[in-house]
Amino acid sequence: PDIELHPSDKAASFSLVLKGTSDSRTTAYKDPARIYGSSHSEFTARKRLEITANGLRALAAEVKVHETNNEILGADTDVGGLFAGMARNTAMKKARERIPDAEALAARRVRERVASRLNQEVDASVTSINRRLRQGPGAALEQHGLGPASLAAHSTSKELVVEASLLFANQLAAGSPPAALPKGARAVVQIHESAVNNAIDQLGLAGQTIEGAHVRERIAQALAPVFGTSVKLPDDPEQQAPEGSITFAARAPLRVRFVDGQIEVILHAASLQRGNLKTPAQVIRARYQPVLAENRVTLRRQGDVEIRAAEISPEVVSISLQGFAAARDAAIGAALRAPMDRVFRPQINSPKAFTITTELGNVVPLEVTALESRDGWLTLAVR
Repeated sequence: PDIELHPSDKAASFSLVLKGTSDSRTTAYKDPARIYGSSHSEFTARKRLEITANGLRALAAEVKVHETNNEILGADTDVGGLFAGMARNTAMKKARERIPDAEALAARRVRERVASRLNQEVDASVTSINRRLRQGPGAALEQHGLGPASLAAHSTSKELVVEASLLFANQLAAGSPPAALPKGARAVVQIHESAVNNAIDQLGLAGQTIEGAHVRERIAQALAPVFGTSVKLPDDPEQQAPEGSITFAARAPLRVRFVDGQIEVILHAASLQRGNLKTPAQVIRARYQPVLAENRVTLRRQGDVEIRAAEISPEVVSISLQGFAAARDAAIGAALRAPMDRVFRPQINSPKAFTITTELGNVVPLEVTALESRDGWLTLAVR
């Protein structure tokens, strides 16, 4: 079916549009005659759907029959002998006279049959989709305290827009996304860094101590409720797992920024331990450049992982110790460089093309056409 968008400021409104034909063979009994005929109808069916804060809502289907043609193919009667032919001709003549009424009846039956079938199938799919959203991503988000603070949807004749805000006490969230969207995309997802960071603050990383070998796994587990599905950070079999352990800071343990065409990941560690070396608070930063290749999407790290000591008030460190502090920080950075390189890999790859299966069982091929980071927004476009 095709999709037709409708302007609405209260919901994201669209219709599934199905064009088709209906052909049938008929036998009408009118004692003492039997009339044989055929009927052909062309129709357009529309099933309107709305995306609201409460989920997906289906309205009643509307079916318009553009044209119906009935044809009399023949007739039989119980009259025999010399009058058989006359009786048959009379029956066919009367049947042809009733063709307008028969076509109106056939059109009405097509409307009723198609509308009933469309309502039945789409309504069942809508019920299933809403149930899966509540029990799947919706339940996971609520379980981790990540239900959206607000959800709104609207539509124009060209696009559907669904906006969700994720914020909690003492948190800020962004307003509407930038107007400029990639052209030629079938769907565009825009995420503001505040939504990701607000969610991370709810996921229990603050103050946790995690073995280096499990840092990537733990971050992936923490991100899963944000996206409503499992998140896998690709492994490089040639790289060893990071050694030691990380204790995340009590505030802002992990931050993400979408700026200047890059994705910046900032890890605030209260301390890091590697063997006998235990470091004070560190800020670890990695910047990734999204790159679309022929068959994959790559996040390519820009330069080395940046490691520096957390800011210390000038009153705490005397002038005479500043040289020592700089040397100490350089030594710590050198010791942590290798394990942090294993946490923040130089390159992360993902397939550019993928498929999704609709509720009706249709497999839809999709391809990433844009991945842009700008002014706090990450924009992903597919077609």
